[in-house]
Amino acid sequence: MRIPLIFLTLTSLLFAKIDHFKTIQSDFLQTLTNDQNKTIVYEGTLYATDNKKALWIYEKPVAKKNLF
Repeated sequence: MRIPLIFLTLTSLLFAKIDHFKTIQSDFLQTLTNDQNKTIVYEGTLYATDNKKALWIYEKPVAKKNLF
């Protein structure tokens, strides 16, 4: 049972082309906790391109955009 599972995993990795994309988008939830155990939760969307540019759009608690 182990050999077919290992073979399937290695075959999947050989054919995966994760690094070949033009754009990618994902919603995110970011939780930050400071030294006094106060927590703030940010929600938004991340966009990235294959030429190493990224845009974070924060929607909550404060709307803002960061371009890198």
